[in-house]
Amino acid sequence: MTRLRAALVVALFLFAAWQPGVVIGEDGWQALKLPAPQFELKDLEGRTLRPADLAGKIAVVDFWATWCAPCVIEMPDLVEFHESLAGRDDVAFLSFNVTEEAEVVAAFAKKRKLPFRIFLADTAQDGFGVEYYPAKFVLDYRDPARPLIRFRRDGTATGAELHAKVEALLSEGAPRKAAPAKP
Repeated sequence: MTRLRAALVVALFLFAAWQPGVVIGEDGWQALKLPAPQFELKDLEGRTLRPADLAGKIAVVDFWATWCAPCVIEMPDLVEFHESLAGRDDVAFLSFNVTEEAEVVAAFAKKRKLPFRIFLADTAQDGFGVEYYPAKFVLDYRDPARPLIRFRRDGTATGAELHAKVEALLSEGAPRKAAPAKP
């Protein structure tokens, strides 16, 4: 089993390394500066979320499903991460469920007492290029005219890793806004 796992890791690394412009760091995260996709999603209560609602923030996005074992296993760490953001208005945690009906997700959330809003995100996953679950994204909306995907990870992540990516962006300072075009 160990050889198979090692072969899979090497194959995934080679596949990722082969893609132009994709660099995966030693920590398993891709550092990016790609335009953040547009989306309009509803949470389980029917409230809408749009990128404009995130203006001025860094957003940590988790794509997941209730049938995904790694997604379920990491959920307590994501709850802890979400709770650690209490009182902060510069960072948002967004839980994007995919492939499931609202009733299934609501029952899962109630049973596990998940404290965060969960968005039904089937329509968003293509824009983000999600192919595996869980998938994490750290988005920079501090310049609303130019929102960016800054980090991506396919697979689980700890709260400490998520905090590190958020703090890395905050330590860069706010992005410089593009100068207006000269006439």
